Amino acid sequence: MSVPNIIKNTFTANRSIGTEDVSGGGAIYNYQGSPEIKNCVFQGNNAVNFGGGIFNFGSNSYISSCTFSNKNNAYKGGAIYNFEGSPSIIDSTLKESEANYGGAIYNNQSSAKIERCTINENISTLKGGGIYNHQSNYTTISYCTIKWNLAVDGAGIYNYSSNSKILYSFVTENSASSSGGGISNEGSNPEIVNCLFDGNDASNFGGGVYNGTSSPVITNCTFSGRNNADYGGAVCNRSSSSPVIKNTIIWDNQSTSGERSIDNSSSTPSVTYSNVQDGLLGTGSINADPKFIGTGEHKYMLQPTSPCVDTGSNVAISGYSKDLLGNSRIINTKVDMGAYEYQLEGIFLNSPGNGSGVFLNTNFIVSGTTTSISSLNIEAF
Repeated sequence: MSVPNIIKNTFTANRSIGTEDVSGGGAIYNYQGSPEIKNCVFQGNNAVNFGGGIFNFGSNSYISSCTFSNKNNAYKGGAIYNFEGSPSIIDSTLKESEANYGGAIYNNQSSAKIERCTINENISTLKGGGIYNHQSNYTTISYCTIKWNLAVDGAGIYNYSSNSKILYSFVTENSASSSGGGISNEGSNPEIVNCLFDGNDASNFGGGVYNGTSSPVITNCTFSGRNNADYGGAVCNRSSSSPVIKNTIIWDNQSTSGERSIDNSSSTPSVTYSNVQDGLLGTGSINADPKFIGTGEHKYMLQPTSPCVDTGSNVAISGYSKDLLGNSRIINTKVDMGAYEYQLEGIFLNSPGNGSGVFLNTNFIVSGTTTSISSLNIEAF
């Protein structure tokens, strides 16, 4: 049986009214098929149950370069609902979708691959403003921007009994009215590597990450920009959680009642080779100004004199050769702390043409933009 390809189509204001457990897909319903859905637009579609835009049932569909916007909505998965299967969502924008659970995407026992996507301005009235992972141990979220999403719990991502991977992603300015502004983990042990948590907010627990009976492994991440919560501006651990935090910078976060960096109750985190403001210092950890560059698109990159340069654990980052921007890890003999690896060997030029500083080697950064070069002529002036 042939599988159709759906390319360059627009789906607007379609509706699925079925209320059975397998009903949904306001615009498209894929049942155990693997179509390619490319360069399509989904606007204002609705499903009473699952997947306002698309319902993938045991499907390995490949969704790429698509835009979901203008209030696609459903009970679960405002834009996309994945049940089982291994669907891929690549190079797509999912914004302004709404659901009770999983404002943009709901993964149920799914091995979804979500890569290079922008997941912004989605709303969940309960859990998972951007993404909800339910018993989805093999879901991978990588190279994504997850921003300005809203929920009660897990405004950016909500993991329930899911050991997913969240890699190389920007989790910024999401807001939860209860817990987990960036990510909320319930009975979950996700792997979170090379991610930036910046400016997330939770009214109660865990502005950046909330862990309830969860033990995530958090490696080479940066929590800064005043992630905020009543308890645990950056990280809040409750109900026998045992997170492992390695090579991570936790600095300049804020809390109203509890600890601003890591707040614990009946939990035992392990914190090693990390820079944690105000304490919880395990082996190799420090409490010192990380000396971010402080300006530009990537203001949490490190200055040459940062105490976080060359002070991480190489073993902790084993298997990951790149940093958040795709630059090489372990430039000298030891990996840096945080999401950004310091790339440059102390050559500094003033660039009057651009009005900003230029750090230079095989890659250079001008106002936060990384550019590769093969040769450069330098004249004195």
